[in-house]
Amino acid sequence: MSKMEDKPCKNTDVELWREKEGDYYSDSVHVTKDGRIGFNCGGIIHVLTPREWLMLKASVDVLRKQAKRYEWLKDKLEFDVASYKTGPEAEFGALSEAYETTWFVRTIGDFVEPGNDEPKDLDYAIDKAMEEENVN
Repeated sequence: MSKMEDKPCKNTDVELWREKEGDYYSDSVHVTKDGRIGFNCGGIIHVLTPREWLMLKASVDVLRKQAKRYEWLKDKLEFDVASYKTGPEAEFGALSEAYETTWFVRTIGDFVEPGNDEPKDLDYAIDKAMEEENVN
């Protein structure tokens, strides 16, 4: 036997909630002795400080916003590509003229400074265009 097995350990966690009272395999929430918050979900326990949980939440919010932004942009660009393939310009190969009339260049181009294609500027441009269309 190892030294750890010689003596029982005292559980210092304070349980705040358990899905099924008395079922120690059910999901639960607890606070550790040092003030960290733990979630037991499906037998996997995640323990973080309150600040770390809030930072994780903020990160998820940013990722959701980015996903929405890029889904919206993808739809707009797919429409532009479809317009190229079916528009009268496609028959004559006049893509340079058609390019100048695409939604992307008309809308996003208004918000991005020429010669400056930094990602933050493109994100700003997309956000502004989404605001103009009242996309939340």
